[in-house]
Amino acid sequence: MKLPATTDRVMREAFRILEVEDLKSEKTDRNIEIGPGRNFVLTSPNGTKYKVVVDNAGNLSTAVL
Repeated sequence: MKLPATTDRVMREAFRILEVEDLKSEKTDRNIEIGPGRNFVLTSPNGTKYKVVVDNAGNLSTAVL
């Protein structure tokens, strides 16, 4: 996010803080890649944790952690 320029000192600082915080948030308009050695983990309602696994054919499965 890029906010408009202003001559007001307080607004400039507020805009700077907002822009810094915006950089920390996850954007939904880009891909998220998880490489080898990292897991995508989902938690079921009963608290069981599952990792999502993809094989070389693109088939998805889960495994209990």
